[in-house]
Amino acid sequence: MLVFVDFGHSDYPKVTQNLLHENQKSSHNQALKPTELQPPRSIRVIIDCLNHVSLIRESETVGRSEVSELNQLFAAEGIPQPVSFAYPGGPYAGNAAEWLKEYGLQCARTTGKELWDGKSDPMNIASWSVNANEEENFQLALSSLSTAENEPCAAVLTYHGVPDTAHPWCNTPPEMFKRHMDVLRDGGFRVISMKDFHRLIAGT
Repeated sequence: MLVFVDFGHSDYPKVTQNLLHENQKSSHNQALKPTELQPPRSIRVIIDCLNHVSLIRESETVGRSEVSELNQLFAAEGIPQPVSFAYPGGPYAGNAAEWLKEYGLQCARTTGKELWDGKSDPMNIASWSVNANEEENFQLALSSLSTAENEPCAAVLTYHGVPDTAHPWCNTPPEMFKRHMDVLRDGGFRVISMKDFHRLIAGT
């Protein structure tokens, strides 16, 4: 089971405080200080400057520019170069899939309601969008896992904004997010990153 959290940047401080609270209650993780959870100043600035462009509509030149700027920012901040990607807005951008690989991206997430078994195109991995308006997708994802015949497989969950008060159509109340995480923990689901699942499938 993979869980991905896409935070609304305007609400980042609220999210970090919620995660800090849960982290401090866990016996499995070393407690973090609030300052350790805050993104570097330059990351907050760049998030406001970049456009979250649709790679379907925008030119390859614009798309490459955005990805390059982000990679340069990560390098400047000592952040490892990402190997997974989320298509802005959700839809698969087949026109960009190949050139995205040139930037070290090994897998990419889009919208959909299918399990990932590692056999499908790693640059077109479907994910269930979960928020206050689509909470039923959480249960649908778990139901799909419970009846899956092939192993390993994963249900990819996308949470956009915990909370995202600026975009209520994709807002996820923190209490709902916590409830879902409790379900995953109590249900014995293994929660890993897309990068680690890709490694598992590739046998590396």
